[in-house]
Amino acid sequence: MITAYAFNKIVNRELAAMGIEKILPPQMHYTYYKKNFIKPEAQTEIGAAEWAYKYASKHFAHALV
Repeated sequence: MITAYAFNKIVNRELAAMGIEKILPPQMHYTYYKKNFIKPEAQTEIGAAEWAYKYASKHFAHALV
């Protein structure tokens, strides 16, 4: 399990690797952790990368083409 801050850093790195310039604030992931939107089993480096891909697919589908 990783911290919300580490999760956020990985997500932002993955988004940048996809060519997406948006930087998500750490507070977003702190809240998601606290409200259990990101389940404990997904609070890993691999989980963060998968979350980033799902987020990008939902919010930036045009950028992934």
